[in-house]
Amino acid sequence: MSLFFSILIPFYNSKATLNKAVTSILEQKFNKRLYEIILVNDKSNDSSAKISKNLSSTNKNVYLINNKKNRGVSFSRNAAIKKAQGKYIVFLDSDDTLEVNALKSIYSKLKKINIDLLYSNKDLKKDEILGSEKALKVISNLKSFRTYCWSFIIKRSMLLKHNINFDKIRIFEDQNFVTKIIFISKKIVCTKKCYHKHNESFNSLSKKTNYLAAYSCLKVIYNFIKLYKKERISINQKKFICNRIEFMYKIFKIYLITLNKNQIEKISFKIKKTFSNFTDVKIKKLDLLFSKKINLKINYYFKKKKNNLKKQILSSVNKKNLSLKNFIFCCGNYGRFLSRVFINEKIPLGGFIDNNKNLWNKRYFKLKIYSPKILNKEFIQSSRLFIGHDDPKIINIILRQLNKLKVLKKNINKINFVI
Repeated sequence: MSLFFSILIPFYNSKATLNKAVTSILEQKFNKRLYEIILVNDKSNDSSAKISKNLSSTNKNVYLINNKKNRGVSFSRNAAIKKAQGKYIVFLDSDDTLEVNALKSIYSKLKKINIDLLYSNKDLKKDEILGSEKALKVISNLKSFRTYCWSFIIKRSMLLKHNINFDKIRIFEDQNFVTKIIFISKKIVCTKKCYHKHNESFNSLSKKTNYLAAYSCLKVIYNFIKLYKKERISINQKKFICNRIEFMYKIFKIYLITLNKNQIEKISFKIKKTFSNFTDVKIKKLDLLFSKKINLKINYYFKKKKNNLKKQILSSVNKKNLSLKNFIFCCGNYGRFLSRVFINEKIPLGGFIDNNKNLWNKRYFKLKIYSPKILNKEFIQSSRLFIGHDDPKIINIILRQLNKLKVLKKNINKINFVI
């Protein structure tokens, strides 16, 4: 009986979640001879190394790869792909789990049809089998689309045939990988059924706002531009790449504001060195990457945007009751970014408040994430809230929520994220 699934789980210091992730697979009501689990230990220094060794020694279909040094998730996933023997690749993060009966459900969809790729997203209008061009249009129109590799089930032979691997990027490694697998797939199943339960982890590199994140953004954009310049890509593919570039460029500009002066000089040098060969590329809104005076442009942008945010925060903190504690409502990208501005400027911050119950009681840079339930009368009277979001619709939902909780308007601050 040949293997149908290879489930790949890279991990680093995941003692709290690794066993649960693997157990969610082993407890599936599905023939164990039809799948393998490949764990990749990225030189962990906690007990997750011992946990993985125990899992592999007590389960015949669980295999363990130990990296000799910490190499990052891209290297780890590539090592697992190389070892995999299943017909289809399934990615799982060490803090995530598979839904009950996920493997049985996927198997029943794929065993009768020869497809290259399965994409799951609950916001799809219907289940359908599409060609690459049509799938690109459908996926691009989804507001909830994110290039997470665990949203895709991938035919392994397709990766081998086209030599598709994760690029040597520490953060946002999914961006280029997912784009390439969509482009080369001839037959794609798009389904509303979700097989994967993602849990936010604030220990992961993707949640860190620093130089590494900014530099990773540049590398992703660089790889996208190389793909864009290829002759044999369609108009829809070019549009898709441009959308991804704009998305990454926006994130890059957010991270840019959190850097110090030395890091700004370093990133300016990287930009000049990396993008100087792309003078013929005409992609709008990349002014910071193709300016003739990159250093001046980056420094001007950095000072202007940072001062703007600092001014907004300080005007609220200084002019109002100084005894109030500061909290950020929303621990998404913008909320986490805003917290770095508070920390860098040494403005006291009590933590986050978020509606996502999966985040409650977790910490981001030692700042605790609370449920809105803490917004009782006593808390409301002693707190000042900053809304960490840029979407007007989400902001209005939060404002209505705070209004019902009778939070005083003077204690609510909307931040204008003009990035």
